[in-house]
Amino acid sequence: MTVDAFEFFVLDKAFPHSEFVAGINDGSLKLVINDAIGDDLCTRKYKTTLGLIKGVLFLIPFIAVIAYSVYTRNWWFLFGIIVSWLASTATAGKYNTETAALLMMINIVYCIFKGFHLQDYFTFFSIVFIISSLFMRLQNEYDLLYVKRSLIEDESLFRTAIENDKITLVRPEAIGK
Repeated sequence: MTVDAFEFFVLDKAFPHSEFVAGINDGSLKLVINDAIGDDLCTRKYKTTLGLIKGVLFLIPFIAVIAYSVYTRNWWFLFGIIVSWLASTATAGKYNTETAALLMMINIVYCIFKGFHLQDYFTFFSIVFIISSLFMRLQNEYDLLYVKRSLIEDESLFRTAIENDKITLVRPEAIGK
């Protein structure tokens, strides 16, 4: 599902915080962060936790690739670090994983005909790409979760976000109209 199917509306500078909180809690409003990274929309207590989660999720593919390269003594697998970085960059700030899903389908078909061998370069690099993309998606979800919590708890942060056009609110019930 893409965000294009939703009804966007421009926030008035006087949009009530209580209406925002009620809409987010009951699901009648969805939040879209206009910047790729919403770290500046988090309060201090969430920023540290979010930084740790994002750091761990970003490093897991790198560490796994290095560990697997050392384990197999095949240094060509170290190119998986570049693949992981490309996957993270390609899906950063987006809430879709079409590229990873397409590559997963291609990989499944490839494995059906060639057999699943992690020693195969195409299989290894595509799995690294898919896992890195999914971890970036998970980072984006945590980012959105902590931004929502911060905006609900801190009205002044909410006002700043509205004034600087950092957020957009979406009405999901507009689908099908």
